[in-house]
Amino acid sequence: MRAARSEEAAEVKEPGFAPAYARFVVKRTCCAFWLSLTVTLLLSAVGIMIAMEDAQAKGQSSILSKQTGYDWTVTGALLMKQKDMVDSALRERDSLSDAASSVAERSDEFNLRYAFNMLYYWKDGRKEDMWTAETLQQMCEVENVILSTPGYERVCLNATVVPFLSAIAHPPGLELRATLNGSSGARCSLPPMSAVSLFYQQHEEALGDEPLFEVFYGAREPKALTRLTSASQHTRDCALLDAGYVEARRARLYELALSSPALRAQVGFFLSSASLEEASAPRTVATRSMISFGSPLPGFADAEDREEEQEEIIEEWALKVEQRLFDHFDMHKGAHARRPSPRPSPRAPNPAPDPAPSPAPSPVPDPPPGPFHAAHPSPPLAPP
Repeated sequence: MRAARSEEAAEVKEPGFAPAYARFVVKRTCCAFWLSLTVTLLLSAVGIMIAMEDAQAKGQSSILSKQTGYDWTVTGALLMKQKDMVDSALRERDSLSDAASSVAERSDEFNLRYAFNMLYYWKDGRKEDMWTAETLQQMCEVENVILSTPGYERVCLNATVVPFLSAIAHPPGLELRATLNGSSGARCSLPPMSAVSLFYQQHEEALGDEPLFEVFYGAREPKALTRLTSASQHTRDCALLDAGYVEARRARLYELALSSPALRAQVGFFLSSASLEEASAPRTVATRSMISFGSPLPGFADAEDREEEQEEIIEEWALKVEQRLFDHFDMHKGAHARRPSPRPSPRAPNPAPDPAPSPAPSPVPDPPPGPFHAAHPSPPLAPP
């Protein structure tokens, strides 16, 4: 009897993995459940990782292929072959249409976060008008540093009209003044949002009835310039303006600014905050310029085409301008100068302070709080 029981016990405790696992499952039910679940999850995770790597190697963004309208179609059927031919013809038509409607090179304004902003003010804090023949000549020379930097014609704005005035009908032949490189054929518009451009204008009678055209396209005053640009570069001819012309032009700009809220906002971009408080004697003790770039850059279809690459081109060129401005003002990086960051908005550096007051205007990287009108009617006029 005992021998029979021993034989049965030996059979029950038969060695091997399967019998041992079976006994484990019977005796440790909960442990067996969690162990099985854990192993299953680990194997699933490994399988998903392998499948993801395989999908990425094939250029897919997920394990499953992208859903299309052809998932439930019989690709070899005659009807589907005819549909493929029609779809192909439509795609070709759309590509030709896109090419015809592509934006002309540098004809639009680049993102205004990428623009040179120059603030001019009296170093000694005097309350005299900033718009004089002498100070305007100095501003012109400063901005010529930017306009003459090698590579400018690859990033400059090439527009025939002021971008934010493009919706207004212009008189025939009325265009922004521009420079033209005879060898390369590159055309660059003179910066319309520059204080220098307000005065370095040619005499123009065909301005129409729109007062804004008189601000940005030409001067009605006599003795306006007959020559605006240099012969060889995309720069202005910074000849000293006639004092009488500057006085008359300045008075006309103040008159326009006081004539309506809309013109006050537009001309106010160039004025100090309190310049129009005394309507009988307006005077601006500071002024500013914004030199923007063109979009799309050469080799790009539009502003969204490889946007980061276009921004890198602008930033790389802006660093060249920065060094040229340092050289122009005889500045050195250190205690008396700080290096402006080209991202997102390259700005002119602040020249080292003179030991004695000087009447020369001084471009600086950032305007002090509240020196200009805060409200502007259109985004292109708002400072970045």
